[in-house]
Amino acid sequence: MDKCRRDGRGNYQTHHFKQLIRLLMTTPPISGNNEIKIGQIINWLTKAEVFLDAGEEMLQQVAEKSRVVDLPVGQTLFNKGDDASAMYIVARGNLSVHIDGYELSELIEGDIFGEYALVDDLPRSASVKANTAVTLVELPKKDFLEILQNDTRSCFAVMKMMIRRGRRMNELEERLASSFHKIQKQNGELVQLNNEKNMLIDLVAHDLRNPLTSSRCAIEMLRQEKEDFTSDQLDYIKLIDNALNRMKSIVNQILDTEVIESSRLRLTPEQVDFATVLKEVTDGFLPFAQQKNIAIISLAETTLALTDRNFLTQIFDNLISNAIKYSPVGSAIVISLSQNPGFIRFEVQDQGQGIEPDELPRLFNRYQRGHINPTGGESSIGLGLSIVKKLITTLNGEVFCESKVGEGSRFIVLFPA
Repeated sequence: MDKCRRDGRGNYQTHHFKQLIRLLMTTPPISGNNEIKIGQIINWLTKAEVFLDAGEEMLQQVAEKSRVVDLPVGQTLFNKGDDASAMYIVARGNLSVHIDGYELSELIEGDIFGEYALVDDLPRSASVKANTAVTLVELPKKDFLEILQNDTRSCFAVMKMMIRRGRRMNELEERLASSFHKIQKQNGELVQLNNEKNMLIDLVAHDLRNPLTSSRCAIEMLRQEKEDFTSDQLDYIKLIDNALNRMKSIVNQILDTEVIESSRLRLTPEQVDFATVLKEVTDGFLPFAQQKNIAIISLAETTLALTDRNFLTQIFDNLISNAIKYSPVGSAIVISLSQNPGFIRFEVQDQGQGIEPDELPRLFNRYQRGHINPTGGESSIGLGLSIVKKLITTLNGEVFCESKVGEGSRFIVLFPA
């Protein structure tokens, strides 16, 4: 006899009755349609692989022992880890099999599932959920075992089903092994091609640097003797010098990118005054800014932190260079540097055309160029921001961009301090 106890209102309820109420409140109902005729159930059974070789007598027995279950769209039949006590056949609709949120397969009309529950006591290995309104034929383990004891042909049918499943698993493992070996081979070939590509880039860049250096030295010598040239000739010398500088910048960016992508970066941390490095970089860009009548306004505080000086220089260089490239003639660029608890904040604000919202997520990708062109005909191959991103990530910092079309862009970098 159940032990009774008084609830808060003075009523008596049994402990087991409370458990039943709690179970009913937390478990969605699965409807069982007991009005389906035996003939209809037999028709569904004959579409399932396990009953292909079953005789009429066995089909009759199974149909009588089975229960028809209806599931609405989205309802879960069982979850991974639940006790397994029945096999199911899909009569109508389709379901999906999930493990830890990942969909493994789809079950359609005629498919059987949960059949391992007939031969072992292990819990469910996956979850099953209805994708549409579903009708299932449920065969409890205890009833099926009872049928097997009285009909040897049923035993053979189950054995055949298990053997077919085993063979399919073996075939799947063979295909997976073959695919794995192909992927391994392709990966090895890709690694080799990547190494050859890096070697070729190193050679080409090295061979380009030498004549570039010689040419720039010759131009510098010519500029020192400017009194021997006409104004037109000096303009030509200046054009050649600018072109050589652009070529040098492109070669350096390609080499920097290859070093970053091949994980050959080597950090050399030292105590650095960020404001000093920023002034050196900014001063180097003043002649280029003056050519476009762009004012550079620097609001830099003295900021000290342990970082890699070369990385810091490259980050400042790329972001300020970009701001000048995409700023219109006669505009201003505002650069700020401030010390904050735990980080140093660096900002570059321009008055350019701004960046489209759909381009922002790809802004720091390699070779990514938006629809906007540099305002002074400068070259751009879309490597600068990808280099910035890689370098800042290596320094354990963050970089992001705020932009509005027609109003300009603000690049913000947070360095650890």
